[in-house]
Amino acid sequence: MSKGHYMIRSLKTTATLLLATLIGGALFGPAAQAATYTLLLPQFIYRGVEGGISPIQTVGTFKPYLTAGEHFVSARLWGTYGNAIGPRSAPVQLFGDGVLLGQCEAFAPCTTDPYVDFSYDIKNLEAFLDGSYVLQALQTGGGVTLLSILRLEITTAEGPLPAVPLPMSAALLLGPLGALVALGRRRRSR
Repeated sequence: MSKGHYMIRSLKTTATLLLATLIGGALFGPAAQAATYTLLLPQFIYRGVEGGISPIQTVGTFKPYLTAGEHFVSARLWGTYGNAIGPRSAPVQLFGDGVLLGQCEAFAPCTTDPYVDFSYDIKNLEAFLDGSYVLQALQTGGGVTLLSILRLEITTAEGPLPAVPLPMSAALLLGPLGALVALGRRRRSR
C-alpha cells in the first residue's frame, strides 16, 4: 500500500472515531454522578372495619429531596407485610400519592406466610417534586393491616435531564460519515 492509502485510512479511522464520540455524546449526554438515599417510615398497624369497607389510611409521608442541579432517576418502595404485632397482614392495597403501587390479595402468601417482603417500582417520579410522597393503605379484607421496614430508595443524578437528540441532529452527524465513505469508494474505483 502506498503512503497515500495509509493516510486516507488514517483519516477515515480518525473521522469515524470522532463521529462515534459525537453521536455517543448526543445520545447519552455527559456522564452524571448518581446518588442513592433511603427514607424510612415506622411500622404501620390498622384494624379494618369488620364486614364493611375500611377507609383509606395514611401510612406515612416520605420527604424526598434534591440538591441543586440534581434530578430524580429512579425510586423503589420496599417493605414487609407483617410486623412486631403479628407476622401476617390483612389484604391491602398500597398507594403512593394516590397511585396504586401494589397489593396483598386475600389468600396470597402475604396473608398466609409470615413476614413477606415486597418491593414496587415507582414510575411517576414527578410526584416527588413537591417534596412530599404520601404512602396510603386501603384494607380490602378482614383482619389487621401490618406493615414494617417501610423504606423508599431514591436515586438521583447531577446535571440536566439527558437530552434526546432530534432526528435532524442525527442526520447532520451522519452526513460527514457518508461523505467519507463516498470519497473512499471514488478513490478505490480509480
